[in-house]
Amino acid sequence: MLSHIQTDGRVRCCVPFCRRTRAPQDRFAEYICPAHWAAVDRRLRRLHAACKRAANKATWRNPRWGWAVGAPDPVAEKAVAREARVWEKAKRQAIERAAGI
Repeated sequence: MLSHIQTDGRVRCCVPFCRRTRAPQDRFAEYICPAHWAAVDRRLRRLHAACKRAANKATWRNPRWGWAVGAPDPVAEKAVAREARVWEKAKRQAIERAAGI
């Protein structure tokens, strides 16, 4: 069983020993609570928001505009991969700041 999902189906904050939870959503497998998200650098938070917007825009593009339906979209794959890298960096920073590192 995954450590960030409780038995009642709620998703826990990624920071160890944080007891905050949220309702599960299809898009989010993990999350950082607002108290720990505020500890992340403002620059990194803004970069994550920009990467998330770019990934959403790339994945919701109309397939009639140059891409076949079901074909892999390299722009969307790069955008989603970058968003994942920035998320991992923000998560690592939130955990380190919560631990006082």
